[in-house]
Amino acid sequence: MRVLRVVFAAAITITGAIDAMAIEEAAYSVTMQDGAFEIRDYAPHVVAETLVEGTLEAAGNTAFNRR
Repeated sequence: MRVLRVVFAAAITITGAIDAMAIEEAAYSVTMQDGAFEIRDYAPHVVAETLVEGTLEAAGNTAFNRR
């Protein structure tokens, strides 16, 4: 019974961590679909981009809070 509680607690913790790392996605409507492919219609939106050099881990930390 104790093992089941630990597994359950770990599953909830992992699920919460995954939700916390979710990537925001702009709203869209599907115009056409063919199997796994979709043509989407997005409303106008603003996109920001920054370029940094380094490994994925180092660049990810450097890319935020740029001025």
